[in-house]
Amino acid sequence: VLYGRAGRVGILGGHLPIPGGTSLCYCGSMGCAEAAASSTYLSRLARETPACKDARIDGAIDYRTIVSEAARGDACARGILQHSIDVWASFARNMIVTYDPELLVLGGGVVTHNPEVHDNLVAALSMRLEENVWTASRLPEIAASSLGDDAALMAAHPLLDEFLTAAKEHANDGDL
Repeated sequence: VLYGRAGRVGILGGHLPIPGGTSLCYCGSMGCAEAAASSTYLSRLARETPACKDARIDGAIDYRTIVSEAARGDACARGILQHSIDVWASFARNMIVTYDPELLVLGGGVVTHNPEVHDNLVAALSMRLEENVWTASRLPEIAASSLGDDAALMAAHPLLDEFLTAAKEHANDGDL
């Protein structure tokens, strides 16, 4: 778990800009990976993808639909999925260059429940890492999270314990 001086913890996913990112994110920044390829922005991404002009994908769009329709050969879904993989690979590459981890764990339902998406993401990421002088000689191990959609919840208990302990200490000191 990473702590910042402002108290944000472990929020590495999504809120750093990616190359070519121009969309406004709900966090207030421009070009976040979150705004380019998260479930929240799939409908907008579908409207902006040229292959989606005459798409049969409509209504509420989620990655389950995108992956399913891409597997059936839908050009719109394939375009959105490839765009998302490119965004995630660029973001993960930036994280690796910045933090130099020995292990990168890929989590989230889209990656952990779809082996083909995982494999395509690892291939796109590996290509980006091999092109980079800082990472080409020492690639990190890349693994899928065994925690699936619950990965973020695993940090909640220790963080809550720390928070409650700190609050109790402050209360005992008369700070509260």
